[in-house]
Amino acid sequence: GLLERPTSAALAASGGAGMVGWSQIGAGAVARYVLDKLRDRVNAKDFGVVADGVTDDTAALQTAVDFAIGLQQAVVIDLPRDALINGTVNLNTGQTRYPLYFSGGSLRRTAAVGFMFDANVLDNNSDLFFVDVQFSSTAGAGAKIFNGDKIIRLQTRGCSFRGVDTVFAATTDAALSYAQSYRSIGDIVAGGGSGFAFDMVACFDTVFDNLLLEQRESGIRVQRYIYDLKITNFCLEGLTGTAVQLGDDVLSGYSHQVLIEGGY
Repeated sequence: GLLERPTSAALAASGGAGMVGWSQIGAGAVARYVLDKLRDRVNAKDFGVVADGVTDDTAALQTAVDFAIGLQQAVVIDLPRDALINGTVNLNTGQTRYPLYFSGGSLRRTAAVGFMFDANVLDNNSDLFFVDVQFSSTAGAGAKIFNGDKIIRLQTRGCSFRGVDTVFAATTDAALSYAQSYRSIGDIVAGGGSGFAFDMVACFDTVFDNLLLEQRESGIRVQRYIYDLKITNFCLEGLTGTAVQLGDDVLSGYSHQVLIEGGY
């Protein structure tokens, strides 16, 4: 019999990509449907992120994050350019230990209420990676990005933070605050900013490597206890305040494995 061709309306429908084949080049490549291919990653725009620089995309990005977490597997979330995030996106991964990767794009914040990324459950929300993401705000506006009190095992790699007052803070509750396993690798923090870019009451297994931090007020502060802190291969310049401040308790025998080398 004759092979029936799908209509343009069928191809344009939500399941249309399931009618189109695709194959990677090269020996051993396996044919797949385009629908399957597109679902390899989560794109924030598929959940309503407008990214026009005017619409607040907080709720839509939260929907994308919740969906990705619900998959219960390692997931990459592709971020768009110029998404305005003036609310808080909760990264409630709990102790699933499935990595969540945020890739590319740019996120902007103009409000000073709360953190851009937080969690509303205290349950070791962890294994979070932000790679090549641009964050921006207006210096002095009070923008804060990551709440280290509720997020652990967070890594920012190759990200830029321009005009952001606080990149990472674990200071909400002085009795409980403890930055755990935070990594800043190859990040740029510049373009103005008030206070300390990284502000912690205490830290454990915390690394700053190849960090460029310039043209703002202050850099890194650990107010009290330190358990394994490394600041290596860094450039801190053009600061109007303090580059690195380690609290009084550090000098009283509470610290160990503090390494600062290879920078200026």
